[in-house]
Amino acid sequence: MPATPVNNVEQVMRDPQTAARAMIERVVHPRLGEIPVVGTPVKFSRMRPGVRRPAPLQGEHTDEVLAEHGYTPAEIADLHAKKIVV
Repeated sequence: MPATPVNNVEQVMRDPQTAARAMIERVVHPRLGEIPVVGTPVKFSRMRPGVRRPAPLQGEHTDEVLAEHGYTPAEIADLHAKKIVV
């Protein structure tokens, strides 16, 4: 059975293997400014997927997701008013 330590974020950021594989990318966060993040672990010979944007803030895309699933603006407003969604 393969086994390995599970690192926390700080350990991953300092790990020599993380640096050797060019895993650290930088993104601009709306509140924190430019921050380092761990990039995509899979590498391809002719394509380099990258981090396109930071993780969303809490509730940042709630209305868009609900609309994509058929909720009307009035229904979404009602969910917010009842504090069912953020």
